[in-house]
Amino acid sequence: MIIILSLRREITMRKNKSDRNGLHLLFFLSLTFVLALFPPKVRGDLLSRPSPAIWQITSENSTAYLLGSISIGNDDFYPLCPKIETLFAETTKLVVEVDLTTVNPEEVNLSILEQALYPGEDTIDQHLSGEEFALLEETLARFGIPVNNLIKFRPWFLKIMVETLNYQISGYLPEQGVDLYFLNKAGDKEIVGLETAAFQATLWAQFSANTEKTAFVDTLTSDLESKARNLVAAWWSGDLKNLEKMIFQDLQKDPIYREIYEKVYFERNRKMAEQISELLATSDTYFILIHAGHLVGDQSIISILQQQGFNVKLL
Repeated sequence: MIIILSLRREITMRKNKSDRNGLHLLFFLSLTFVLALFPPKVRGDLLSRPSPAIWQITSENSTAYLLGSISIGNDDFYPLCPKIETLFAETTKLVVEVDLTTVNPEEVNLSILEQALYPGEDTIDQHLSGEEFALLEETLARFGIPVNNLIKFRPWFLKIMVETLNYQISGYLPEQGVDLYFLNKAGDKEIVGLETAAFQATLWAQFSANTEKTAFVDTLTSDLESKARNLVAAWWSGDLKNLEKMIFQDLQKDPIYREIYEKVYFERNRKMAEQISELLATSDTYFILIHAGHLVGDQSIISILQQQGFNVKLL
């Protein structure tokens, strides 16, 4: 989510005469134009109000409510069910993965672009087979984007971009994600961020070239619209079994995905669980928003907190 929100803001960047910045501006203008062609669809096949899974976590000193969120949404999502809205109102602090209210878009954009572009004369077609490059060209053509506009961008960046465009045509927008909804409602609540925007925005840049390419090609061959709809439906109804199945379905598909899941999920789960345990040592009450993928499975934040002795109850 961080990366796409930053990309949309990039259109307001200072103009520069260099070819490098000209390429960036051309891409961002193209992306915004394409997004405008696919307005969000109204979803009529879901429950009247979202009732995603939320846990109560208690220690000797503190109580927290941990909500599994997703980083996309639309007008149909809000408000959430009364139970969740009431719990949010009763807490004193809001905890999110990234406090977007303090993010400097220019700094995040710089972090992204430093790692998203190939150096020198290198281009993505030199790292893909002819068939894979043709698939990329075909995918981008569906959104009206010439592949040459993105020839300098690495696979991890294009993976996120393609996923976001598919969310859009499925009716979901990153700027209407659950975390942003609650950040906008925070009012006088203190906001606590667990990670930095720069870390999240470039997380996918940390993998080996082979891992990065495998995940990218899998994205190009996946039915992303169906995945988006199924993910939202499971989150909306609090269906933890299906959420876990969907989020971790690739883990058994290819050994290369073990590296991805370790870095994207499990390593971060351990770090965020430790941060939450420190918060629970205080006397405050917390409303915590973390992506639902971090709250399911035997290496989830929920499992770690239970193992640490906290009283964790699904409400």
